[in-house]
Amino acid sequence: MWGPPADPGSLQPCLTNVEDRENAITRRRQALLASEGLNGWFMTTMADGRGSDGKPLHWMIYEHLDGRKASVLHDGRCTDPELQALLQARAAKEPKGPVLRRAWLGSVVIALARRLLRSRQR
Repeated sequence: MWGPPADPGSLQPCLTNVEDRENAITRRRQALLASEGLNGWFMTTMADGRGSDGKPLHWMIYEHLDGRKASVLHDGRCTDPELQALLQARAAKEPKGPVLRRAWLGSVVIALARRLLRSRQR
């Protein structure tokens, strides 16, 4: 259940100064960027639509901390070669479908085994 903290003094003061808010947003963005591992690139827009042939399309727009912008199309093509290399490297590290299915199945089996053990202990 949610409620107020035990110590009201532990609440962070409201950021009323515009500069403080911008600094907080910048710090949060940098923390997110570090966790994404894209060397300063972050996604700003995700869009979808239909091409001239009627087929569905989707694309993402990324922005770099230094102000550069790049588009990534549904087929993986990118307008910035640095971003394309980073995205390809990240995709190569991600586990493929069967690995994810096995991990998911393993967690389901463990959860069912725990439930079975609990029901037998009653």
